[in-house]
Formats: sequence, structure tokens, C-alpha cells
Amino acid sequence: MNMQACHQLTQTNGITELAYLGEKPWHGLGQSIREGATVEEMQAAAGMNWRIERATVQFNVPGVSDSAHLPLLYTHSVKDRVVLYRSDNFHPLGVVSERYNEVQPSEALEFFRDMTEAGGYVLESAGTMMGGSRLFAAVKTAQGFDLPGGDEVVGRLLFATACDGTMSTTIGQISLRVICRNTLNAAMNGMPARVHVRHSTKFDAAKAKMELRKISASFDAFASAAETLAKAQANVASAGDFLRALLPTPTNGANVEDTRGYKTIMRLFDGEGLGADLASARGTQWGLLNAVTQYVDHEARARSSDTRQDSALFGVGASLKSRALQMLTA
Repeated sequence: MNMQACHQLTQTNGITELAYLGEKPWHGLGQSIREGATVEEMQAAAGMNWRIERATVQFNVPGVSDSAHLPLLYTHSVKDRVVLYRSDNFHPLGVVSERYNEVQPSEALEFFRDMTEAGGYVLESAGTMMGGSRLFAAVKTAQGFDLPGGDEVVGRLLFATACDGTMSTTIGQISLRVICRNTLNAAMNGMPARVHVRHSTKFDAAKAKMELRKISASFDAFASAAETLAKAQANVASAGDFLRALLPTPTNGANVEDTRGYKTIMRLFDGEGLGADLASARGTQWGLLNAVTQYVDHEARARSSDTRQDSALFGVGASLKSRALQMLTA
């Protein structure tokens, strides 16, 4: 496969493939599944019935024949590099080292099989981003809590991996605020909320599940923090001070208050956010936190729904949300 073409394709925005339980996601994409769907049903609905295959990386160099002086193309291989590609449509997913240990789409869902069959966990979503370079699956856990005004927050366990070397395989706890579908990493006070497995080693599901036992307390700590934030008052003035400390200083010399992010978060906090009128959020630090999360998850500018979701779960957006939580609970 031509290396230049591969790099060009993996940088384009692929079509999100998604299967989900419950309400349609905010971006309107995906296929609905029934309650209690099996691993096999979820995999089919999510368009994940394919394997990650690999091929050598090659490139062509122009040259001239010594005898006939005709133009030729000489093919060369790149040592220690392979192209990972989809078995169903041959779409290239990334160029990685030969020693890269990819995690197959089926493994992402298989990880949750015993949890769902034993009860207590429900398959809720699965799919791909960036044309398949990102794979994910999530289950609903039994953890959750309610804040004043009927503000329901539920626990999720997310499995995610990449085929392009940009992230390790990650399994971790996230919270989901039901009214607005905002997500947040449930890490608190230095407590680990995620397990990371580098692609330099072969993924061991049993070992990863053992590591997950160490992070079970992080969601309980998050629930306690959320209850405290829902009682802590905040107003427009204090929200402005908070955002000036949270948001990055514009590189063009402008004030933070003049940025789209600042203006949008303030507008969401000041009554326009989903659930902003609930007793838990109206004039509270919990409402301020959710103004930040709604901005990242649904309002921030992005090239596509793929890139926004990727940022919100794993990238700059996820870091901003986590920093907001840590600052408010410091």
C-alpha cells in the first residue's frame, strides 16, 4: 500500500459507526439496539464485524531504465513499519511499528461479555470513529446517584483503543448526566479512574479486569463531590473568575472574556444549558461544571462529530473537563 496515500486517508474524517441503547445520541447518528442485546448483536449493529489486518508499507520512487531510457517506478519497502487496515473495505487505519499489538473490534466487546451475562452491567453503546482508527464499547453499571430536582447521574464503563498509535487501550469509569448526556471522567483526588494498556504489550483482558478492581472507589468519591458542588453557590461574577483561570489565554492577545468558549459557557451556566434550571444546577458550582461539560461535548467547534467526540472523551476536551472538576473540588 502506498504510504503517502495511507497517511492522507487516515487523516480524513471517517463516518461514525455506532450502535446505542436508549435515546438517540445528540449527533443523530447510529443504530438503536434492544435492551439486553448480546455481544454478537451489538457488534453487528455497530458495524464492527471486521478484523484489523496488516500489510507492509511501500513507496514508489521514479527512475529511468538503463537500456531503453524509459521512465520507471521502483518500489521500496519501509523496514519495521506496517499498515493496519480494515478487512471489510481495506480502509487504512494507521502506520505503526511491526511490534504494535492491535486490539481487534471483537475484543472490545468481548471484554464485557462475562459482566453483562452475569448481570449488573448492560451493553449500552459500541462503535468506531475516524473510519475505524478508534474503537469503543461502553456498558451501563449499577452505580449512579440523584441530585436535587431529579438530576440523575449514572455510571459507565468505557473500553477504547486505537489502531494508529495515538492512544493506549483504555478502560475507565465515566459519569453521564442523563438530562444532557454530558460525560465526565470520574477521577477524584488522585484516585485512578482508568486502566491503560500500551500497545507495546499484548492486551490481556483478565489482567485488565484485575486492575479495574482498584478504581471502583473513584465513582463513589465523584458522587460525594457532585453532592457538595450542588450545594455550593456560584453566580455570574464567580463563574467569570473561574473561567478566566480555567480557559487558555488566547494566542492573539485577546482577553479570555472575548473568546467563544467563555461566552458560550457563561450563557449555558446562566440558564441556557440543558438542566440549568434544576435545583442542583441553578446558581451552583455543579451547574457551572455542567456548563463546561456541555460546551465540550456538544458546543465546541470541531471538524466533525467524530473529532468532537474524540476530544470530549480522550483529548483536549476531556482534559478541560477534568481540570474544571479538580479546580472546583480543590
